[in-house]
Amino acid sequence: MLKKMFTLFISAIVTAGSLSIGTVNVSAAEFMTTVRVGLEAKFAGVETVQFSDKVLTAGYERSGELADYTVLNSQAGFTVGYSNQYFVNTGTYAPSLDLLGASLSAYKNAGYTARPCFSAPFLWTVYIGGFSSANEAINTAAAIGTSASAVYSKRLITISDGSDIVMMFDSTDAFPQFCSPDGITAMGVRKYRGRIECGRYTGQNLTAVNVISTEKYLYGVVPSEMPSSWELEALKAQAVSARTYTQTRKGVHAAQGYDLCDGVHCQMYLGVTNESANATLAVDATQGIIAVYNGKAIMATYCASSGGYTDSSENVWTEALPYLRSVPDLYETTGKTWTRTFALNDISTLLTAKQIKIGTLLSVKLSEISASGRVQKLTFVGSSGSHTIAKEEIRTFFSSLPGGSLESRNFVMTDASTSSSSAQYFISNGTQNVSSALAPLYVQNAAGSQGTLSGSSIFAVNSAGIVAVSSAAVVMESTGATFTLAGKGSGHGVGMSQHGANGFAKNGYMFDQILKYYYTGIELEQH
Repeated sequence: MLKKMFTLFISAIVTAGSLSIGTVNVSAAEFMTTVRVGLEAKFAGVETVQFSDKVLTAGYERSGELADYTVLNSQAGFTVGYSNQYFVNTGTYAPSLDLLGASLSAYKNAGYTARPCFSAPFLWTVYIGGFSSANEAINTAAAIGTSASAVYSKRLITISDGSDIVMMFDSTDAFPQFCSPDGITAMGVRKYRGRIECGRYTGQNLTAVNVISTEKYLYGVVPSEMPSSWELEALKAQAVSARTYTQTRKGVHAAQGYDLCDGVHCQMYLGVTNESANATLAVDATQGIIAVYNGKAIMATYCASSGGYTDSSENVWTEALPYLRSVPDLYETTGKTWTRTFALNDISTLLTAKQIKIGTLLSVKLSEISASGRVQKLTFVGSSGSHTIAKEEIRTFFSSLPGGSLESRNFVMTDASTSSSSAQYFISNGTQNVSSALAPLYVQNAAGSQGTLSGSSIFAVNSAGIVAVSSAAVVMESTGATFTLAGKGSGHGVGMSQHGANGFAKNGYMFDQILKYYYTGIELEQH
């Protein structure tokens, strides 16, 4: 009966059958076809970046393409690094590396350590050095002639074949980019499509950035965020969510020199190494499709598992986004369950480390449970005060303890010394008996609107259908030497549940139906 009711409910929200989407025109600023991904996991703030390829194309970006490039050959691969030494810019320029050759040979024949250096678009010069002091560089520049000058640059990049520097980049216009002739560039155990830019974006160490089309970027994201063995329709839903999230997340790392990072802070991305046929098929089948609300790309957040009910955005962050509303996770049957036990002594040590002074820790209290069942406030009660943490800080507060951050905020305290009751209901029509002790109650209807009922032990469901009712506040307090949390789900719980999406797909729902269920009131558009 419950499954039948859920099926009726979802049918009122999504339209069964094939996907029907509109096409809209957007500017390049609104829809990003190329993304710059900072490879923070392995190549951020490093002294060198290693390329395994024995043939490497090197150049710089101009109008979205690799320009003024040259092909380098090596027996063992290349090392991109930087130098904090002083150099001499000879003042000898040529519009291409090939045309610089004669001048380069002349300086080498004169006994100088001379190397080609990219200076600006279509402008190459000869650098001599490096020198350990400015005086050495100044004296050498004077010996060469009036056109030469001493140089110390925090943007200078070196490209080496073994121990020999074969090329340098020192430009205010661009950092060097590299790619393998076959389009897949190897960097040790990682391989990437597109191009790799190596930059000193903060004037210090190197960071590698993968410059890649959004669609090919998703080839690596989707299988890193969702198991490739899952249902194809779930993978398609993941592809659309990830594509949309990419659009709204772009520029979050602008200060670091790129759009997104390759970790959970943005989206997991492991490059070609983690690609799979199923995930690639899902990306290709949904090419260019994003989720929009009132014509704008949504913040398409997703989590591994909701634990039975997704949460509204304001219960996790700040803004109440109309398309991120709580909904029952109808088909999540494989989501995670977990328990964590903490000793009050360990919490006391943690509070001290965080410079939170409340005296001797006496108890831990949970309160303000959201309508989705998630803890909104957790309070540490001490002999001389108390300290309350709220929303997602509850998850991350325990990160330094064994086991790390909490899996979710969808949990109860199983060994509470005192607690009040709570209840949650999923119903479609008729009446429902509710203990008056649970009043006031939150209610949410099929349109996602929330309200409050209070002082009534029996209520009738209106024609719109109340889909969830739960107690507005729950208090659980433990005064023991330890306390245990038992939880459901994994992640913040807002937007699409990945386990839930796979459950929908197993029950015959298409990716557009899945997306329109988890993201209230959205449309899908082709770009």
